[in-house]
Amino acid sequence: MIGFHHRPDLVDDAIIKPVSCVHLADILIRSLNVGSGGDSTIPAVAQRAWEALGFSEKDIDVILLAMEEELAGIESFVSEV
Repeated sequence: MIGFHHRPDLVDDAIIKPVSCVHLADILIRSLNVGSGGDSTIPAVAQRAWEALGFSEKDIDVILLAMEEELAGIESFVSEV
């Protein structure tokens, strides 16, 4: 499944949701400047993944906020170690 997260359009319907979750997570984390995909581009979410997950733009805003809060907690923890 992980191997297809850059190309969710190629996977069978049986695994489209988990592949789409990894696809979206990868894009969102890159948009927060965490990690590296080997370049500085932030790809668009594949249409098939977007449709499979059924999120609205507001849902994405909520997810991004939660990710930012989690990252802040991690950064705080790491700085104390």
